[in-house]
Amino acid sequence: MKLDPTTAGLVGTLSAAIIAAISGWVVRRANRRVDAATVRRTEAEAASIEVKTARELLADVKTSMAERLAEQRTDYEQRITALRERHDSEIKALNERMSGLEDRSTRMLAAILAHVPWDADALAEVRRIRPEWPSPPPIDRY
Repeated sequence: MKLDPTTAGLVGTLSAAIIAAISGWVVRRANRRVDAATVRRTEAEAASIEVKTARELLADVKTSMAERLAEQRTDYEQRITALRERHDSEIKALNERMSGLEDRSTRMLAAILAHVPWDADALAEVRRIRPEWPSPPPIDRY
């Protein structure tokens, strides 16, 4: 069947318009799929970057905490060492002082014991002259 040129032109134009509409719809549909895939890829890349950043932050926090713990441990050990040295020094000073006091006490007791016979003789002589002379106070021995 032969169409007249006007109808043939009209059918050609109409065919071209239908083909253009269908291909436009196909292109839009394909672009939606490409856009959806691009969005998913972009979201996945963003999530990957967030995970990488979180891992880096976690590693930094772990490193920082380890450094802080090491500093605290060093500070604690230095304080304990200083306290131990101070304690040892104070104990040594107390031991020396106690030793001196014990020596002094021993010397004083020896002096008192050496003086007892002289005191007894002196009291007897004083009482011979003055019989009312009171007795000396007792020396307490602890």
